[in-house]
Amino acid sequence: MIETPSKTYWIGYDLGGTKMLCSLYDEEFQPIAQRRRKTKGQDGVGVGLERIVETVKDTLEKAQLSPEQVSGIGIGCPGPLDLEKGVMLEAPNLG
Repeated sequence: MIETPSKTYWIGYDLGGTKMLCSLYDEEFQPIAQRRRKTKGQDGVGVGLERIVETVKDTLEKAQLSPEQVSGIGIGCPGPLDLEKGVMLEAPNLG
């Protein structure tokens, strides 16, 4: 039987107008790694989403963790929501 890594880490992601910040937290919600980059919203949604993924990967690499060890990700981003469906309708910070 293959042993799977413990899922005791969480990611908080701040998608701002000028910067994006990925913070990795341990099981007690203490920060253990961060990665900050420029948002570059003028480059469009596709580039923005790619930058988000790259930033998360960089943060995990910095902490020497795998994606399987992450229990969840929370993203803070301004924009209109559909609360009934639980989705963001538009991400203005990604152009």
